[in-house]
Amino acid sequence: MNTKLTLSIEPELIKEIKKYSHQKGISISKIVQDYFTILTQKNKQKKKSAVDELSGMIEDLDIPENFNAETEREKYLLKKHLK
Repeated sequence: MNTKLTLSIEPELIKEIKKYSHQKGISISKIVQDYFTILTQKNKQKKKSAVDELSGMIEDLDIPENFNAETEREKYLLKKHLK
C-alpha cells in the first residue's frame, strides 16, 4: 500500500523533473521511490572505505577492478612498520 508524501521543490526543478519523467516514461513517484530505495540500501551496506567513497568522483582515475583499498593499506602499514 502506498502513502502520499508532499515535497517542496523549486519550480524550475519541477519542470526538469516532469520533462525527464515524460522522456523516460516513468512517473515522478516511481523515480522518487527508486531514489529513496537506493539511498536507504546504501546505508544498509557495509561501510565503505574513504577511497571507495571517493573513487567514483574522479572519472579519469585508472583504478584496476581488483583494487582493494584495505589490502593496499595493510601492505603499506606492514612495510612502513617493519623497516
